[in-house]
Amino acid sequence: MKYNVKRIVGPGVVFSSFIGAWYALAYGIDNNFSPISGKALVLPPPHRMFEGVNEAVRSDVIAASWITFTTASLGLIIAAIVAWSLALVMAQAKWLESSFWPFLVALQAVPIVALVPLIIQIVGVNNKARVLVVVLIAFFPLVSTAVDGLKRVPTAQEDLFRLYGADKVETFLKLRIPNAVSFVMSGVRVSAGLSVVGAVVADFFFARGDLGLGRLITEYFQSTQPGPMILASLLAALLGGLFFSLSYLAQAKLNARWSPQISLRRNDR
Repeated sequence: MKYNVKRIVGPGVVFSSFIGAWYALAYGIDNNFSPISGKALVLPPPHRMFEGVNEAVRSDVIAASWITFTTASLGLIIAAIVAWSLALVMAQAKWLESSFWPFLVALQAVPIVALVPLIIQIVGVNNKARVLVVVLIAFFPLVSTAVDGLKRVPTAQEDLFRLYGADKVETFLKLRIPNAVSFVMSGVRVSAGLSVVGAVVADFFFARGDLGLGRLITEYFQSTQPGPMILASLLAALLGGLFFSLSYLAQAKLNARWSPQISLRRNDR
């Protein structure tokens, strides 16, 4: 009972502190409210956070959310396919891993803004460019966790597979891949949230094509519409939470279905 109370009180205190800080910031910003209409110009207080949201705004935000969702989903899927394929290659030999690793680290270290001119030259200023940004942002956690999972196999389990006469292919399929599932899904959880961030950020660089949440947030900010801007930002955050939650559920399901112990039992038969 005491533990349940703590679980409620803790988040409640944090949420109340957040709301209090929001009010303090909204009323503490100089010239935040129009002297004529009283409308918030930069940051509305919580009780007025959706001020200015009408049917047209809701329609635009829903359409932009779908564009951001599809961009993030497509980029994440492409990144996963390429990353896991590369991880399978890198896990075959130490020299292969050493050959690819410096370039992967370099790609991760380069800021996306530095790659924008190159992306424009390759694919143009369109939706493909946004998907490519998502791929670049989501790629590294996927490949690094997959390589770790494929290589970090308990020695005792490897020895047991050898004892049962398993060849390299059987060991790879029934031990290394099941062992890598939890590592891979940890990478998916990280990249799932990053894919939404990448889709929103890409909107800032590539203005052509369908209107995503990033461009919509920019337009609302430039036209001094903080209510619609907050709504679009909130939906971007909810999309990130949705991607993370789905990847977490997928991890739980796969961990229950795929494990080295299951493979060992099957091999024993």
